[in-house]
Amino acid sequence: MTVMDQLLNTVSLFTGITYFSIITFLATPLRYSVKKSVIITIFSILINFVLNMYFVLRFNVGLPHRIFLLTIPAVMFLYQDMISSESGYRQIFIFFTSWWINLMLIFFTSVSRVLAQGDSVYLLMEFYTFMPICGFVVFFFRKSFFDIIQKIDRGWAKFATVPASFFAILFLIHTQPFSPNFNNDYIFVSILIFAIAISVYKVINVYFLNACRYQDKTKANEILRIHTEFQKKSVDSINQKLRDLEDFRNQTVSMFQDIYEALSENDAERSIEHIAEIGDTIKAYEFEYFCENYVLNTILSKYIHKAREENIDVSVRVSVPESVNIDVIELCLVFSNAIENAINASLKIKNVQDRKISVLASMADDRICIRIINRFEGKVHIINGLPYSGRHNHGIGTRSMMSIAEKYGGFCSFEAKDNIFSLNMVL
Repeated sequence: MTVMDQLLNTVSLFTGITYFSIITFLATPLRYSVKKSVIITIFSILINFVLNMYFVLRFNVGLPHRIFLLTIPAVMFLYQDMISSESGYRQIFIFFTSWWINLMLIFFTSVSRVLAQGDSVYLLMEFYTFMPICGFVVFFFRKSFFDIIQKIDRGWAKFATVPASFFAILFLIHTQPFSPNFNNDYIFVSILIFAIAISVYKVINVYFLNACRYQDKTKANEILRIHTEFQKKSVDSINQKLRDLEDFRNQTVSMFQDIYEALSENDAERSIEHIAEIGDTIKAYEFEYFCENYVLNTILSKYIHKAREENIDVSVRVSVPESVNIDVIELCLVFSNAIENAINASLKIKNVQDRKISVLASMADDRICIRIINRFEGKVHIINGLPYSGRHNHGIGTRSMMSIAEKYGGFCSFEAKDNIFSLNMVL
C-alpha cells in the first residue's frame, strides 16, 4: 500500500464515520439539547476514528474491509444509545433503521469507489452521495419517523426484527472476500436487497400511518371521555359545595335562634357557648377564595387542598372573572390536568421541602394567560412539543390541553429545564 493509498484510506475512514454519525444524529430523537448532543457526536466521531485507525495500522487493512462492519456500528450503537431519548426495542429499531440508511451510503460510495478507480475523486463522489441521502433524512424521513416513534406504544420487538434482518443480510454479503473491483453479481444482489428493503419499509410505513390514525382516534375518544367524566365531576363538586352552603346556612340560622333565646332568658353562659359553636362551624365550612369565577374557584379549591394535604407548598395567583370567552368546563379541565400532573411529579421528590407548585393566571385582551410551574426529579423528555413518557396511553391529559388551546386559537407549550417543569398557555 502506497503512502497516497494510506492517506486516502485515512481520509475516507474519517469522512465515512463523520457521514454515518451525522445520519445517525438526524435519525435519532435527542435526549439532551442539540448543543450537548453535537458535542457528544464530535467526541464519538473522534473515538470511532481512533479505534478504527488502530485496526488499519495494526492489521494493515484498507477500505473496504469487513472488520469495519463490526467496529464502526458497535461504537455507533453506544453513541446513539447515549444521545437517544428512547430505550429498549424502540432504540434497537432506531439504531438498525439508521444503519439501514447508512448502508445505502456504504453501497453507493462503494460503487463510487469502483467508478473512481481508487482515485481521490472518490472522496468528492462520496460527498455528492452523502448530500442527497442527508436531504432525504431531513426533509422526507425525520418528522414522520419521530411521529411514529412517539405515537406507537407497543409492538416494537417485532418491528425491530425488520431492520435488524436487513442489516444481517447485508452484513453477510459484505463479509464475502472483497476484490479490487466489485463484480456484477455483488451490485445486482445489493440493489435487490435495497429494493426489497425499501418495499418492506413502505409497507411498514403504511401500517404505521394506519396505526397512528387508529391511535389518534382512540386518544380522541379518550379525551372526549375525560371531558365527559370531568364535566360530571365538576357538576358533582359544585352541587356538593351548594349542599355545604345550604347546610351552613341552616346551621347558622339555628344557632342564631339559640343565641336569641339564650339572650332573651338572660343566659349569658349559654349564649357564649352558641357563639363559640358558630366559630367552629365557620372553620368547618371555610371556603378559600382564589378568583371571581365560581366554577374555577371550586376546582382550584379541590386540587390545591389535595396538594397541601401532600405537604406540597402551593402558591396561587389567579385572576379570572366570572364571565369568560371559553367553555368554563374546558378551562377547569386545563387547570385540573396541569395541577394533578404537578402534584404527581412533586410526590416523586424525596425532599419534602423541594415540593413546590406555582399556579398563575391572568387576563390580557380577553385572553386567559396560564403558567403552572413545579419542581421534579429525574428526566422529562419533550418530544414534538409534548412531555413524553414510555407508559401506555401516556400524554392523554397533555394532548387534551393542547387540543383545547388549538380550539380557541391559543397555544400551549411545555418546558423542562434544571428540574423545573413549566406549562404556558394562552386561551
